[in-house]
Amino acid sequence: MRWRRMGDERRWRECVHRKLEVYTQHGPNRIALTSTLHKMRRTIAALCFISLPAAYGQVNTWGQCGGIGYSGSSSCVGGTYCSTMNPYYAQCLPGTGPTTTTRTTTPVQTTTTRSTTTSSRTSSTTIITTTVRSTTRSTTASTSRTTTTASPTIGGPGPGSTLISPYIWIRAVEAPYFHKYLQSQTLRSTGNAVMGDYTTAGQFNIISGQLVQLIDSAGTLLYGHVEQKSNDPNQTKLLLTWETGPNSYGTFAWSGDALIWSHPSVSRQNNAAWLICEQAHPYINLGAYAYMTPAGCSDATIHFYNGATAVSR
Repeated sequence: MRWRRMGDERRWRECVHRKLEVYTQHGPNRIALTSTLHKMRRTIAALCFISLPAAYGQVNTWGQCGGIGYSGSSSCVGGTYCSTMNPYYAQCLPGTGPTTTTRTTTPVQTTTTRSTTTSSRTSSTTIITTTVRSTTRSTTASTSRTTTTASPTIGGPGPGSTLISPYIWIRAVEAPYFHKYLQSQTLRSTGNAVMGDYTTAGQFNIISGQLVQLIDSAGTLLYGHVEQKSNDPNQTKLLLTWETGPNSYGTFAWSGDALIWSHPSVSRQNNAAWLICEQAHPYINLGAYAYMTPAGCSDATIHFYNGATAVSR
């Protein structure tokens, strides 16, 4: 790795150490920890390197470069451009960005002059004079037309079966929902979330604490919403759904590769604990992991997978 500024290596090492420590303490119930730790170290190292501040105020590839509430640099490093994903987030993507076709007609001015000749007829007593008349007509025409892409439609064909960076797959890792993938119950539409087949897996990311689902190649997003906790002390779970606007209840984040959710007023023993219940709907688990599991539900942890395509094995 090439360090752009003094102190970057120290910050990178601290980032790796901190994320590995969080993962080993709060990871997926320490399942298969030994076999996955080496892989996670490489993934975390890469993520920490990407998150380092870029030199001279420029943002690295995949870094945030804009959005509501963002106060950092909007200048991307060479070979990338700042792409607006939604009103709350813009990031530096490889390439030169989309093009816009503009057709402009140059203004044309036309002048027409009509004149009549003066004639003078003189006699000893009478002078008849015809005065020159001049009429000027000026016409200016100017048109400008811009061609843009039509707005994408929710529930459309989707972004495809290959990951579009920086989005990732999200899947469960424990029976009976081993390698079932997060998606909308009605594909790429609002409504309940579901853990379904890998062939219909959704593509996701966490942006400013929001869990977002990419539903087409144009960048249209759905937002993960968590049911608000009631005053019932016996409530055990909160439903996850998809909506067109940002979630206002709680914050999503990664703990290692595990998807977690937290809220200041909701006390949980394990922020990475989930329940998958009837019809494979995922819920936030308000209780202890694998203890007094509600009827009809299975304990689960949900993790990201960044292979190019979703797999069942």
